[in-house]
Amino acid sequence: MVRISLFIFLFGQLSFSALAQNEPNQHNYSALEAVQLSESELITQLEKDPQAFEPNYNLALHYYNQAVNEIESLNYEDPNIQAQQQKTEELFRKALDPALMAFRRNQTHQDVLRMLSGIYFGLGDERMNTYYESLLQK
Repeated sequence: MVRISLFIFLFGQLSFSALAQNEPNQHNYSALEAVQLSESELITQLEKDPQAFEPNYNLALHYYNQAVNEIESLNYEDPNIQAQQQKTEELFRKALDPALMAFRRNQTHQDVLRMLSGIYFGLGDERMNTYYESLLQK
């Protein structure tokens, strides 16, 4: 029950974050999705340059958006909700490494900081979630 509550709270946090992106000077993720490369294309780009900001950022965003979509489609009445939650956590874990690499390349990028905060929140790591949220405040 605690895990379900966490996911309900997380969904609310991510929805609020998505709304904030429409403020002036905020990144519009829906526009980015229109030009988003496939997962395999991004991985191919990373094989050529593993530290490149853009493919790392886009791959992290790809997994992050999938995790958010999973949260939005959670069926809280489904007896297999734990499997759904595990899939969401797996997607957040997949998003973490490329998001951290993007952060190493640009430590002031607001969308990367916001994404890392959301990833750690989704993984239940309150300390790291708070850390990246505090970087957003600077």
